[in-house]
Amino acid sequence: MEDWEKFRDEAHARGIAVIMDLVLNHTSDRHIWFQESKKSKDNPYSDFYIWRDPAPDGGVPNGWMSVFGGSAWEYEPERKQYYLHLFAKEQPDLNWECEEAREKIFDIIRFWNEKGVDGYRVDAISYLDKGLDGRADFQETMGTVACANLEGTHRYIREMAGGQDFSVITINRGRYLFMAMMACTGRNLPKSWPVIFIPCREHPLFIRGKNWV
Repeated sequence: MEDWEKFRDEAHARGIAVIMDLVLNHTSDRHIWFQESKKSKDNPYSDFYIWRDPAPDGGVPNGWMSVFGGSAWEYEPERKQYYLHLFAKEQPDLNWECEEAREKIFDIIRFWNEKGVDGYRVDAISYLDKGLDGRADFQETMGTVACANLEGTHRYIREMAGGQDFSVITINRGRYLFMAMMACTGRNLPKSWPVIFIPCREHPLFIRGKNWV
């Protein structure tokens, strides 16, 4: 951490904003949250991930496929249930419907905010709300398409933002948009668009001509 703080200070001294990559959709399967969650259905981390019982025939809960091939569901013998992973099986998806999990995630953001991070590039933010209650498109086999940019994702971003203002900025010739602004305005993004979310600080560094890291 001392090395990181030195990097931050040196970057800011040169007028460079520090943007961190932040993954909020999933964790590693080696994370302590998941290691605890898979043990039982009634432990403190039980609902931090998306677990479902096998289908009546003993198979996967639905036909969603993961980005990296194969089913988006992986069976965990210890818990006797499947967990959802829209990406690799080593990347179990977090359950954003769980208030305790959300608060833990927000604690991580608060930690880095206090460390002086200027913003975040948030990976896979389009899929926080899975819509497994019937709102997702179950005719779509690719999980990341079936649940992209559902209303709950916008609601979670508004909660995460806590009423902050946001930069309206596009990069890479307009391919990416900042979903935070879309969440605040209530507008939906086309399902095929990847999204990035970056919050402003009290005195935003996100202005034309600013250097980026």
